[in-house]
Amino acid sequence: MRPLKKIISTKLLIFSAVSILSVVPVFAGDWNLSAEPLFGVRYGTLGEYVYTPDTNGDYAKLSELDWDMKPQWYYGGKISFGWRGISISGYAEGFIPAAAGSMYDSDWMNITITSDADTKTNYSISENTLISSYKLGADASYTFYLDKYVSVQAIAAIDYMYTNMEARNGYGWYADNYTLGSSVGYSHDSDKAVYYPSGKLSGIDYTREDMFTWIGVTNIITPFRQFTGTLSFFISPYTYIQSLDHHYGKAYYVDIMKGYCSAYKFETSGSYNFTKNILLQLSVSWLFSEIIKGDDYQASSSSGPWVKISNIISGADLNYCEASLALRYSFNF
Repeated sequence: MRPLKKIISTKLLIFSAVSILSVVPVFAGDWNLSAEPLFGVRYGTLGEYVYTPDTNGDYAKLSELDWDMKPQWYYGGKISFGWRGISISGYAEGFIPAAAGSMYDSDWMNITITSDADTKTNYSISENTLISSYKLGADASYTFYLDKYVSVQAIAAIDYMYTNMEARNGYGWYADNYTLGSSVGYSHDSDKAVYYPSGKLSGIDYTREDMFTWIGVTNIITPFRQFTGTLSFFISPYTYIQSLDHHYGKAYYVDIMKGYCSAYKFETSGSYNFTKNILLQLSVSWLFSEIIKGDDYQASSSSGPWVKISNIISGADLNYCEASLALRYSFNF
């Protein structure tokens, strides 16, 4: 399988090149160039799901892993280029490796052997660590000036996010039929559950790539000469998620999921202009999605060969907030 990050990097370059070429033929007018270093924090969760047929033949949740991003600190920069109402931007962010909360692993092992599909049989908690992560993106926009105080911006954008995390030192309660050696499993919080102390459970590595296309609008208000506020809403017409999961001592699993109009983003920002060319901006955003489902593939090594598992459906979602502080320098020419 071709790595998603190579595909997205190529698409981002093409997207930026086409956008720039679209304005190059215009030789007269008000041109603007800006650059901004930024620093921020992300707080939220990545979700990983597995579905399999229950005793009735309907797909039900077999497993759920919730990977904390609490918190994840990042730094980066953004460059914007524009002419009058047209603007093109690109950004890059890198995340600082560090502890990032916990990973919560839940299983419903009864669903294939009994009609009791709602009982969570296994539950464990592990220490979660961010190993590496980065984010790239580009956008093109056009601003409609309604008056000198209010304007509306139409935006098309693409984002790519790479995340590699690992769960270690897990502890938990197991009451599935395999652990108990019984014909049926019991609830993880029952007196039949077997407790495994910290360090007794196998570690898990998780690598994930998320690609979002966005269309959206931004309302820009300048109530005072030195202050500007924005409020934005975006929807993702197409979302692609690919992940690699490895439980130590077990097989490797690749999940490939595609969603349509199933991810959303809200943003708001406030900026203060110190001078005509320098401003300080505080931005807050919230990105969330529905559970996006797809196919699951298995291999004995991370390099494959990969075999599709016919009776398994994979799933993924995300829900996180970001806050960033940026110092922008711009000039006209």
